[in-house]
Amino acid sequence: MSLWRAAKDHESGPAHAFPLDLHEVSHLGLNDVRDAIVITAWTPERGVWTVARRQQGA
Repeated sequence: MSLWRAAKDHESGPAHAFPLDLHEVSHLGLNDVRDAIVITAWTPERGVWTVARRQQGA
């Protein structure tokens, strides 16, 4: 069953289902020691990738 069909056939309740046409998803956070920004992203072409950036000269 496709997501669209599941969303259309879903009965209304406390939560709502709806289709998404995503081209990119990203999440920004800190690493465990909190000294670098960690960016995790997904695209259909590239899949999931992660990069960490530390501030220069800190």
